[in-house]
Amino acid sequence: MLRSGDGMNASLHMFWRLHLQSTLLMRKLMIAAEPITDIDTTAADMLEDLDERLNAQGISLVLAEMKDLVRQKITRYELNRTIDPAHFYPTIEDAVTAYTSLDPGPGTTTS
Repeated sequence: MLRSGDGMNASLHMFWRLHLQSTLLMRKLMIAAEPITDIDTTAADMLEDLDERLNAQGISLVLAEMKDLVRQKITRYELNRTIDPAHFYPTIEDAVTAYTSLDPGPGTTTS
């Protein structure tokens, strides 16, 4: 999960630094988007590129706590072509609950 008070560009830059340094297997990347108050065309292009690269690696981008005005811009920029609309959650807790209920992880059994 990424959380950055510096906006979308800083969050995306921070992710790529972490991703390039990481050898962890990742299936989902959640961005806690509550601090993001606006998204311009540059950030939209970066977000689309990020989602396409993640999708190519089998990783889903998940956005939690995104403000309605920012989500409307994402729709206006037609980013829902790559970002699954089902991957937007009102809270971090909702995103985590959805992920853990659908994908308990290897070696985990459910009753």
